[in-house]
Amino acid sequence: MFALGAVLFELFSGEKAFDGKSLDVIKAQITTGEAKNLADKDTQLPETLITLIQNLLVVEPSKRPVLSDLIDAFTDLNDALVQKPNWWQRRAPWQKVSLSAMFLGVMAILLQPILFPPSNQQILEKRISENKRIAVLPLQNINDDPQVQLFSQGLAVTLSTELGKVGREKANSWVIPSAEVAKLKKLTVDDVHKRYGADLVLTGSIQHLGSQRLINLELIDGASGVALKQQQFKVNAKDLFASNQAVFDEAITMLKWPKSNMASKGTEFDGAYKHYIAAIGYTFRSDQKNYIDNAIEQFKQAIDLDKYYVDAYVDLAYAYLNKFHDTKSEQWLLHYEQTINQLAKIEPTHIQVRYLSHTLALRRGEAEKASKLLKALVNENHENEYLHFELARAYQQLKENALAEESYKAALKIVPNHWKVLNQLGRLYYRTAQYDKAIATYQRLVSITPKNSNAYIGLSASFYGKGDLQSALSYAKEGNTLNPTAAGYSNIGGFHFILGQYSEAIAAYKMSIAIDKQNYVSWGNLADSYWLTKHPDTSSTYKQAADLAEKVFSINKQNSRAKLAWAYYKARIGESADALQILASLSHRENATEFYLAAQAYDALDDNKRALIKLKLAIAKGYPKEEAITSPLWKNWNERELRSIIVD
Repeated sequence: MFALGAVLFELFSGEKAFDGKSLDVIKAQITTGEAKNLADKDTQLPETLITLIQNLLVVEPSKRPVLSDLIDAFTDLNDALVQKPNWWQRRAPWQKVSLSAMFLGVMAILLQPILFPPSNQQILEKRISENKRIAVLPLQNINDDPQVQLFSQGLAVTLSTELGKVGREKANSWVIPSAEVAKLKKLTVDDVHKRYGADLVLTGSIQHLGSQRLINLELIDGASGVALKQQQFKVNAKDLFASNQAVFDEAITMLKWPKSNMASKGTEFDGAYKHYIAAIGYTFRSDQKNYIDNAIEQFKQAIDLDKYYVDAYVDLAYAYLNKFHDTKSEQWLLHYEQTINQLAKIEPTHIQVRYLSHTLALRRGEAEKASKLLKALVNENHENEYLHFELARAYQQLKENALAEESYKAALKIVPNHWKVLNQLGRLYYRTAQYDKAIATYQRLVSITPKNSNAYIGLSASFYGKGDLQSALSYAKEGNTLNPTAAGYSNIGGFHFILGQYSEAIAAYKMSIAIDKQNYVSWGNLADSYWLTKHPDTSSTYKQAADLAEKVFSINKQNSRAKLAWAYYKARIGESADALQILASLSHRENATEFYLAAQAYDALDDNKRALIKLKLAIAKGYPKEEAITSPLWKNWNERELRSIIVD
């Protein structure tokens, strides 16, 4: 249908529907739906034909005309042409012959699938040739052997990485990173399709047979769960790298991709590589108890055997970063930095030194440093979507929202359906009060990954920003049903809070804290609910929220949300000197929520004049007016007074 639209557009207008200056630009135009408008061309075509052709060129296949409607439209159009001599009769004989031949050809194309349906084999081959999003799942461990399980998980990581390089460079396909797949609670074809929209899933089974391992590799259609291809072969259990290469070769063949070789194992010592693969296996399921600690130990043992093992240093650094994210303890960030320095001594010009350094800078709020590193990396690797994504995050820390949006869009031009980029772009729109754009972005994410809870959480927040509380609550519950999270419970608690259902709000916030005890926002929300119900633990809960917010801000000085929340909590427990010192650093670059927190802090400190100034600025920047006016947390105003002041 799309190809037909492109042909018809060029036939009638003499121009291509997409004609960028490079292949990359044309790809971007196609994937974002930036076709030219045929109505702008001097074609003298009937409006119905123009509309039909334009509708064939939309991005989403589901929004293009269905087969029966298209056949009816061409039939009606043929009748209209015959009945309207003012257009048809003015055509030269050769034009009439060309148009008639075209319509007969179109009808033949449309009717071919009905008269001559493709065979099952043709359908399967077509699915493989059109693959775009591919996931790799660990092979099922038939023997239930722990060592084989680690090999299987390490193999999933290795295959994802190596196939990802080939897919990006040679096959125009995106392999979902293993770190994303590992977040799934259930590692099934159905789950990876629902959450990440995987078109194809590479998986199978592995069985230990003495010195050999029997591999059964399957390529499965994500949507239907049907096995498209299957291959069985044996690998050497002792030579891990050769085994990985053999599985990689079979996967490349099944996907019909150009032949390629894996990157070298990076060490001449088989023992070091064995520890490295075991560590990779542990990192695949870092959510399991002690797995990340085991990974760190295995990486260290690999380095002990080979002091120049670059890959081991790189992945050890990422393991430390993972530990930091879990614990929020700065000691792991220090280990991360030390590992980068060790790597820099071995290979100072290695690209991973800059990759890792920019991540460290972002975590510490050194966004200017991070952006410089990333801009240089982007110039060298313009087709790497990860770098555009990270650069956008650096711009967000610098409050350069327009540049952040531009970088997220640049990443999407490379990988149009990357769920994480869409999620972050939606967050950017939400945080800058562009709620309609946020909703459109999250709805696109839902269409790609209908079981991705992040999309529903984003929709919930965006509808809330627009003042549609019922839609917000509905999406919040739907998202949390798919994947119960601290953020999900916190959002649900927020809606109960707004509705004045404080007991329900307290219960939801406690559920949120049970999942993530380090989240200062949930502690602060719980404290607000306690304050309204005069709970005896109000002050101690605000104190806990303040300590956690301070901890976050001490690591990342660019985190204005944590800084202003810290000031607000300090104000609530009467530590006015500390609160005022923090508030003095408020700048015009802060966003709507941060100004609102400042207003609440000044109100708690009984500084009504400054509170009102900050509140008006928060609303001007997009903070929901009704929420601000009706909030029960104001100490010195009621709703009627605020409504009068804000309206005035």
